[in-house]
Amino acid sequence: MKQRRVVSLTEALLGQDLFVIIEDMVAVRRDTGSVGRHSRRSVATSLGASVEQASRYVIALKLEQDDRTMPHLLVLETASMRSAAGMSLAKLVSVTYNFQRIEAIVGAFDEHGLDNPFKGDKDLLDAITLVIRYRNDLVHTSSDVDFDMLALYEAAVRFVFKVLGQFPLAEADARLMQGDILREMRLEEESRKAYEAAAKLCAKLCEAPVKNNKDNARALAQMGLALAGLGRHEKALASFDKSISKDAKRAATHLGRAQALAKLGRGGDALAACDRAVGLYASELEDARSSKDPAVRGSRAAELAKSLSEAHLRRADLLASLGRADEALASCDTAIAKNDSLHRAHLLRGDLLAGLGRADEALAAYDLAVSLGRHDEDAHLQRAGLLADMGRAEEALAAYDRAIELDGGYAEAHARKARLLVTLGRNDDALYFYNRAIEHDPRHAGALVGKARILERLGRSAEAVECHRAAHALSPNRY
Repeated sequence: MKQRRVVSLTEALLGQDLFVIIEDMVAVRRDTGSVGRHSRRSVATSLGASVEQASRYVIALKLEQDDRTMPHLLVLETASMRSAAGMSLAKLVSVTYNFQRIEAIVGAFDEHGLDNPFKGDKDLLDAITLVIRYRNDLVHTSSDVDFDMLALYEAAVRFVFKVLGQFPLAEADARLMQGDILREMRLEEESRKAYEAAAKLCAKLCEAPVKNNKDNARALAQMGLALAGLGRHEKALASFDKSISKDAKRAATHLGRAQALAKLGRGGDALAACDRAVGLYASELEDARSSKDPAVRGSRAAELAKSLSEAHLRRADLLASLGRADEALASCDTAIAKNDSLHRAHLLRGDLLAGLGRADEALAAYDLAVSLGRHDEDAHLQRAGLLADMGRAEEALAAYDRAIELDGGYAEAHARKARLLVTLGRNDDALYFYNRAIEHDPRHAGALVGKARILERLGRSAEAVECHRAAHALSPNRY
């Protein structure tokens, strides 16, 4: 099961999800080594969306920072819209600015006094121009234009962090999200680099002269998340505690603290911290819904509702880890009641129901998780496991295939499919998938043992012994 993400520490002032920007960009990374797996158009769509969204995001940040720069054009173009009064600033920016050409991005940056990210960087300009042209159908996919997926991904990363660099707190938050997503993709080295970049940036922010306690508290909380991502949970906890001493009402900081406590084996304290976050989000949401400001009642309340749902999901995760399955299920149901599109909540609900022996209900939950998170390989993997336990082998194999299709390097999916094939007597096929699992993760002890058992049946004793030895070296207490 994946580690659940910590809710973003970036203020939800803009009604714009920074996570979407980073996710669109990083989604390409998994496929850069798979030639032809995705079309040029789909790659350009993901990267181009990140570039355009990041451009709008920093303009919205600038407008929020100094509303005197609000252009008359923004007001005029939205004045006739009945919902304009309640629209978030980021939504207004999206309505106003069309970034189908690179010149439009540069012009908008100039208009608001933002740095031109392409100044003195022709390589970046050429790469992002190509992405934008493909994204907006300004060039045919059949053309002979050089299209290096990895190079364009790296250019998009450079662009996004160049523009966010003008707002250090947002940049740090984006680095944390990048680390989270890369870790979920099992790209550990790249994930660590993202967390290290976040930690360095946060260290500078924490050392800078304090403008106000809230900004310093945010920087300390972000430092806590970066340290947690690097596995330094004691230091992360200390950073969260310092942050709370400066701003005790920041719910996301308490969620980060809960994560650090859980990693340190302090489950009870972690649950108390999570409950504190839930209470703070609920109180803030109630205030937002009763606000006289339509923007606060609209976009701000919507963001808080999502955050409250995430907090209940975190609580469910913690309760599950403490063996309190019934309470975890109730908390999971609360998360879904507040946001029924949260596919990870349905996924956890399926896990809990399966553990309670309620297979049919668990399968229904997994089906919902798959329909809402079609590109989450773990949802398909968990569903496949349950189908296998229910004796529905062919459906299980199809679900394993879907998980592998989504992430060809997912060793655990290959290993689990191999185990099912063994039960079906298809040893040659199982051996193939065990080999694939080991190829993608040479440290997968379970796959090595599974392979050894098949080799023994095939009379290849010497090879089997080597596999057993390798598995024992990796996990001496188990194998």
